[in-house]
Amino acid sequence: MANSSSSKENALIVVALDFGTTYSGWAYSVRHDFKENRSSIKTKGGWKSGDGQVTDKTPTVVLFTPENEFHSFGYDAESKYAELVDDDEATGWKYFKRFKMALFSDETNQTARKLSRRQMMKDVNGHKLESLKVVSECLKFLKDDFLKTLLENVNFVEMKDIHWVLTVPAIWSDQAKQFMRQAANQAGIEDGLLSLAYEPEAAAIYCKDITLQKKVDGPVGSLETFDSGHQFLVLDCG
Repeated sequence: MANSSSSKENALIVVALDFGTTYSGWAYSVRHDFKENRSSIKTKGGWKSGDGQVTDKTPTVVLFTPENEFHSFGYDAESKYAELVDDDEATGWKYFKRFKMALFSDETNQTARKLSRRQMMKDVNGHKLESLKVVSECLKFLKDDFLKTLLENVNFVEMKDIHWVLTVPAIWSDQAKQFMRQAANQAGIEDGLLSLAYEPEAAAIYCKDITLQKKVDGPVGSLETFDSGHQFLVLDCG
């Protein structure tokens, strides 16, 4: 595991996959840019919806064919499923939305479901598919979309040069977090290049580290957002 840790620390690129309850997306930072400016973070630049609107993230919805093969994710999945319904051709297709928190297993609840590789998940019409397949295909889409965008801007990059960070809710059990790690592995992300981060902690670190820019007689000055000893509250409006 020492080599895996070293690989993360020496990664040229760190990319965060935000697999959200309602919306998902990704962002990344390049090592040499980060050293000069900790707030140097790049995103996709917008996801285009079916009606032409551009948003910062894409809906967390995924569509599978009647043969249980991945078809599309996000706005593309929304548009295709709406088309299938309008044409009365949706029979057998599986459309999942707002399913993320179904993975949360409240260990204080005696009726809580236990996640496993064979755990089944219901789509909007009650059709079942393995939870691991549903989630791993979502993560694979986000991973592949990031890599496609990255390679449009750089000539070449190796997977070993990328440190992947997957954000998860702080309330999730160890079992749910392990499930997400398995899903990421199945999506093609090596365990040695993967880290899990609590969503509120990631937000708190960003708020603490980011600096406020101001103009001071022309040049750009920098003000620290928080001084030592200050307290702040993180509100998740997701």
